[in-house]
Amino acid sequence: MKDSITSEIPNDYDEYYLRIVKSCLKYACPISAALFMGYFLWDCLFTPSAETAFTIFILRLAFAITVLTFWILAPRIKSLRVIMGSVSVIYVFCMLDLIAILSLIPRGLIVGVPGLLLIIMLAGGMFCLRPLPATVCGMIGLGRLMLASYAAGLTYQEITSGAMFFASAMVVSGGFLVLLDRELRQKHAIEKSLEREKEQSETLLKEILPRYVIQRIREGADVIAESVSEVNVIFIDIVGFTEMSRKLAPRHLVEVLGEVFRHFDDKCEKYGVTKIKTIGDAYMAATGAPEPSSLSSTAAVDFCLDAICSVDTVASRTGIPISVRVGIATGAVISGVLGLKRPAYDLWGETVNLASRMERSSEPGRVQIAETTYWRVKDKFVCEPRGLVDVKGVGTIQAYFIQAGLEP
Repeated sequence: MKDSITSEIPNDYDEYYLRIVKSCLKYACPISAALFMGYFLWDCLFTPSAETAFTIFILRLAFAITVLTFWILAPRIKSLRVIMGSVSVIYVFCMLDLIAILSLIPRGLIVGVPGLLLIIMLAGGMFCLRPLPATVCGMIGLGRLMLASYAAGLTYQEITSGAMFFASAMVVSGGFLVLLDRELRQKHAIEKSLEREKEQSETLLKEILPRYVIQRIREGADVIAESVSEVNVIFIDIVGFTEMSRKLAPRHLVEVLGEVFRHFDDKCEKYGVTKIKTIGDAYMAATGAPEPSSLSSTAAVDFCLDAICSVDTVASRTGIPISVRVGIATGAVISGVLGLKRPAYDLWGETVNLASRMERSSEPGRVQIAETTYWRVKDKFVCEPRGLVDVKGVGTIQAYFIQAGLEP
């Protein structure tokens, strides 16, 4: 499982590693500078003279100043190559500086080897060096240690022993850095995978719920409901769908219905209409909810006219005689979400019922609107009086058919 994740690491791993390095350097630089200077007390135990002690102090101070300068500049570095190169130079400087200090102390290259090994094993991890640069730096330090040991007159056995200990520390440090790099790569791949899944979930959630509802769910709301004073509720129903379902194969039927609804979804995006739900072959949408708009009635009618045209396009392409009835009503509704495990945004109220009756009493290929909608769009569209329509649960109301838009 981990191997498969590692093999799919995104190209931005270097940016991720750069952030890790910078995070480590915030603490590694001041700690290493303080420790390096603190070990001057150890030097004083073996230093033969004040002059030598002063020279050692200057060597240690030079490294501490270099590290602290880099600590200040590191946050401004944007390139991983630059920061890795800088860390490698500091790593080498640390080893060479310490070898030079031990060379000034009598038998320092023997008694001081544990400190040198400690630096090799800890510094690479503290500074988050990558395995290859750490190995190259270690080889430089090993070569310098052997030359310094030879110049100090150490025996062959002492030189060999020091080199073996040094090389062993390099192996331990390198192995740790390899494991660290592998672990970071796996962690990064998992985090990116979780981010992609979260983005997909967010996208899907935005497709089915309005933004304010998503925010309320995130805030932990148990009940999400509000009253909206003016909403244009739209119902679109495919005429003769039951008869069509008898003639078409199930797969073909679903493909045609899916194509029609995809066109409606695209029109929703175009006109700022909110899709509420699909009920079998019926499509419910609205404008003015959840976000009010002064042009919502006009947008609702434009959407419906364009939706009818898109149905005609599908009918021409497939050769299937498809047509729709459309109804619109305007008024107050209650909007909210049912269920928080599988949330569904919906509208309730008399306006919803009225819009449904407008659709049912409409004619194929036409948009029928209630009088409440008519008074809001009469200056934008040619409206043909339909006459009185008996609406169950409401009574007799005046209805209108939308003919076309008026010339601006």
